[in-house]
Amino acid sequence: MRRKSLVLLSTLAFLILSVGTVLAYFSFTTTTPLGWFETGSTQIEVLGQSTESNNLAPGETHSFEFSVQNTGTLPVFMRGYFDAAWSDQGLDPAMVTGLSLEVDSGNGLEEIKAGPFDVADIVYFSADSTDQNLWFLQPSETWIVRVTVQLDPAADTEYMLAQYALSSVLGVKEIEASVPWPAF
Repeated sequence: MRRKSLVLLSTLAFLILSVGTVLAYFSFTTTTPLGWFETGSTQIEVLGQSTESNNLAPGETHSFEFSVQNTGTLPVFMRGYFDAAWSDQGLDPAMVTGLSLEVDSGNGLEEIKAGPFDVADIVYFSADSTDQNLWFLQPSETWIVRVTVQLDPAADTEYMLAQYALSSVLGVKEIEASVPWPAF
């Protein structure tokens, strides 16, 4: 009888373990698409307007105007400077100073920097041209920017018939505070 009980117990244990083992082979996995996302972009397009002038005399002013459009998909902060060069490299770039920098961000032209100032100084697009309380340019929005410069009244004959070219150099970043500015 003992032997019969042992065989019965062994058979029962085998069946229990077999059922457990068979159940361990059943499993299930599913994949469900949750969607996707696309990253945004920070891009601008600068549209210069012809602002040539002939016969500028010492002490006179000239305004350069251009528009900046946010062609990206994210709102951006903007900063920049102006790169200036004389046709004759020997002429002093400091003989031209900035008198005003104005921006029309939808509320008419607002002066953000008053002169005299060095056009090569970095300017932030805010009410006071500093990196505090920056304005942001929304996607598809366009701003008009005007910089007025003056030829130094002390410019002498070496500046006669010289050409002065001014270019804008702009950098934008998304409006998150931790995002660094692009290098100039």
